[in-house]
Amino acid sequence: MFLGVHFLLPRRLEKADLNLFFYDPRNMGGFAPIGQLLKRAYYVYTGGLLAYFFFIYIPIIFSGVIDSTYEVGTSTTVFFSVAWLMGVVSIGYSMWKVHTLMAGKKERRLKELEDDLRDVIENPYDIRNSTVADEGKRKEIVRQLDHVRGMKEYPTTFTMWSQILISVILPQVLNMTIQIAG
Repeated sequence: MFLGVHFLLPRRLEKADLNLFFYDPRNMGGFAPIGQLLKRAYYVYTGGLLAYFFFIYIPIIFSGVIDSTYEVGTSTTVFFSVAWLMGVVSIGYSMWKVHTLMAGKKERRLKELEDDLRDVIENPYDIRNSTVADEGKRKEIVRQLDHVRGMKEYPTTFTMWSQILISVILPQVLNMTIQIAG
C-alpha cells in the first residue's frame, strides 16, 4: 500500500489529466487531500521504522536494567539505514512528482491567460502606445491571473513540511545516537 501511494498514485494522477481548482481556499489547487495522504502514508512507514528500531535496540537501550549480551550487527544497522533511505526517497519522489504535475498545469494556465491578455490589448509590447480593447475582459483575465499565481505548487503547507522533516530526521538521529553511545 505504501509503494502504491508514493509511487503509483503520482503517476496515475499524471495520467488522469486532472484539472487544478484555482479557487481552492487553501491555494493548493484542490490537491490538499493528496498531500495529506502522502504525509500520512509516510507517517505509517516512519512508525513501522521506529517500531523496528525499538524492537531491535530495546535490549541495548535498557542494558543497565536488563541483563543482556545482545549486540546489533552491521547488517542490522545497514538494513535500518537502507529502509530509512527508501522512505526518504519515496516521500521525496511522490512530492516531486505531484509538484511537477501541479507546476506544469499552473504554467500552462498562466500561458493561456497571458495569451488572452495579449488578445485584448492592442500593441501589448509598447506600454506607452498600447490600448485596451475590452476593459471588462482585461479585468476578468487579471482576476483569473491572480488566482492562478496565488496557487501553491505543492500539496502541502509549511506546517506539513515541518512535520515531514521531523519524521524524516528522527529515525536516523535515533540510529546514530545508539551507534555513538554503543
